[in-house]
Amino acid sequence: MALGLYYMHSVGKSPIPCFKEVLRQCPLSLEAIRHLCSLGVKSSEISNLVLNQLTSSRQDLQWLPIWLKAEHDMYPRDRSSPTFDALLQLNRKLANNGYAMAKLADGYFLHGRYSESLATFKKLVAVDPHFIRSMDVYAFLLWKHRKAEALDRLACGLLESSEDHPETWIALGFHALCSQQGRSQQAHAFAEKSCKLSPMGANYFGLLLQGFAALKAKGRDQAIEKFSEAVKLKPYIYEAHQGVYEAYAESKQTRQATMHLMQVVKAENGMGTTSRSLTLLARSVLETPMSQHLAKAKTWLEKAIKLDSQNMEAVRLLAELLARESNKQEAIKLIEENLKRFNDASLRQVLAQLLRPVGEEEIRNSVERVRLELDDRHVTDESFTALLASSANEVEMDSTDQ
Repeated sequence: MALGLYYMHSVGKSPIPCFKEVLRQCPLSLEAIRHLCSLGVKSSEISNLVLNQLTSSRQDLQWLPIWLKAEHDMYPRDRSSPTFDALLQLNRKLANNGYAMAKLADGYFLHGRYSESLATFKKLVAVDPHFIRSMDVYAFLLWKHRKAEALDRLACGLLESSEDHPETWIALGFHALCSQQGRSQQAHAFAEKSCKLSPMGANYFGLLLQGFAALKAKGRDQAIEKFSEAVKLKPYIYEAHQGVYEAYAESKQTRQATMHLMQVVKAENGMGTTSRSLTLLARSVLETPMSQHLAKAKTWLEKAIKLDSQNMEAVRLLAELLARESNKQEAIKLIEENLKRFNDASLRQVLAQLLRPVGEEEIRNSVERVRLELDDRHVTDESFTALLASSANEVEMDSTDQ
């Protein structure tokens, strides 16, 4: 097990054979099973490996196939759509079980379903206020959604329960970062404390917290370094990749950001071609001044939506790209179709921008052109007023037609 963990945190040999050997020696090592699932090993292969070692007690393992499928479905898969059926089934069988609820919340988080993850964590904390596992994920989500009061309650509750778990210090760190002062130095110190309490001296959310703290303090190079360390630790989790992109983007290093994301999409033991990675890659292209890759960005966004029809960011970016290509009606149709299924604020905002009449600046420019034209023709103020009213009516009619 230790050798497998070492290989996971270093570049070189694959840790998969090590964890498989652990299962041959100890078939019910849930930690080894979890690591194999996170590394992309098929659940059927893991199930066969476990059951072959437990021929005498299969009748007591009816829970195992469901648990294996749930564990496997937690992690984003290359070119696969997210599914939560097994995780939900596990929660129905183990009603109000903290471990099962945490698995479901983690699964939602890993696939970018932040609202569902937050709701599940809220139920979990209500069922078991002293549950610590995965509270680092919950703390990150509360910080991401600026829920300062809930984050304060979580951090205080974890501190009362234990000072010896990394999750406690990560929650305190995100709480410091969430304050109005944005105490980035204190957040960084709490993150370091969490890493010292973790195996191998590092943990994913501790590094993520250090990255965001550095980004808030305008330490972009340090942010890139910490986010990159988090990527090496758990390359299948999206948030650190997004952090690398945002740090590069703030430094105006758009080419490096796109190159990093291209490597993410091509990686075999990482995120690969998932809906979220394709969306972020397309976003990086759309936000650069170069326009020669717009056709590729459109293809990536269409593929991202096909992989996950609930990826509203991909829908929004595709609509904006269509409008950019003067396909305004197609963009409006795309947004309206998705708003019928999902009540998404960002889509409503884009739709309002597409449907609104000519902007105030454009109207002022138009009025000025009319005034100059009338001045050249020496027309009266009454004629100008009449022509201005006519122009306003045309703008109103155009907006009605849209």
